[in-house]
Amino acid sequence: MKKSTAKKRAYSKGQNIAQLAREKGIDPNLVYGRLHKGWTLAKALSEPKRPTAKKKAKPQVIEQSTAVTEEPVVSEKGRDFLDTMFFHVMILIVAIVIALIAINE
Repeated sequence: MKKSTAKKRAYSKGQNIAQLAREKGIDPNLVYGRLHKGWTLAKALSEPKRPTAKKKAKPQVIEQSTAVTEEPVVSEKGRDFLDTMFFHVMILIVAIVIALIAINE
């Protein structure tokens, strides 16, 4: 019989390790792991499972709609600023075009 199979077949009252672990309320894989680490069967079955750290809750993601339902509201002052800005950008573009033409001549 293989060594691993022999470890799994520790009989007590005609039960194998998995049955004994379930009776104690312990996961059989935990008991097998403890035996593999060299624990005695009595200790592997009597020690309670170590408590694990609680997982932190993931922050909830709030979905925001990207669809625009209404036209943005711009005040008269803001509209005047945008008109002025557009005018200045157009003048700058014209000045650049004139400078490029002068350089190429």
